[in-house]
Amino acid sequence: MAQAPPVRLGDPLPGRGGDPSKAFAALEVVEHDQRKVLVDGAGIVRRVFARGAEVDDEVRLYRQGRALWRDVCTRCHGEDGQDTRYPGTPSLKGYGNGRETSKIKQKIEQSSTVNISHYKPEERQALAVFVGGL
Repeated sequence: MAQAPPVRLGDPLPGRGGDPSKAFAALEVVEHDQRKVLVDGAGIVRRVFARGAEVDDEVRLYRQGRALWRDVCTRCHGEDGQDTRYPGTPSLKGYGNGRETSKIKQKIEQSSTVNISHYKPEERQALAVFVGGL
């Protein structure tokens, strides 16, 4: 029997339809293929947790990162990270696939056109956690 492909960030979780207007809202941690994953109200996978991860802490960081994203990033990237109308802005859908949060954080710190130098380390981490789930 063929094994199903692993879930990918930014894609719908198999068997979980949802209301597209609930994207990024109504977050829920569910079990899928013996892993815990964070899905939103649209059924989109936003985080795949490492085994043994502090799930509650990562969900808190995700929510904090979402708030920061809305404050400083949606202007160019859009609510879902897929707005490319602003010159030079790439789509970020699935950006976290195959990337560690530390690498996402580093990329944000080095390439952001928005000054985030005043953000505390935890805030930068939270923004990276959120971006990883786009």
